[in-house]
Amino acid sequence: VMNEDVSDMVVLFKALSDQIRLRILKALRISDLCVCVLVELMDCEYSRLSYHLKLLKKAGLIDYTKEGNFLIYYLTELGREIMKRMDEL
Repeated sequence: VMNEDVSDMVVLFKALSDQIRLRILKALRISDLCVCVLVELMDCEYSRLSYHLKLLKKAGLIDYTKEGNFLIYYLTELGREIMKRMDEL
């Protein structure tokens, strides 16, 4: 147990430890959204939002598809499962 690699857990918990990132997850639970909509919903600068999206993607909670010039973000299966578990808390 002492030598067990927990780096994936650290990345996941770091991603969940911020209000904006939790708000992003809640918004994406309702609907897939483009960055331009997320910027408005989160009321933050694009560069700041981009940082948060990067951490959520690194944790495997979100991903995106490209539609024309737009990046559409959505919850992954892991993201949906984590949000479901958080509802149970």
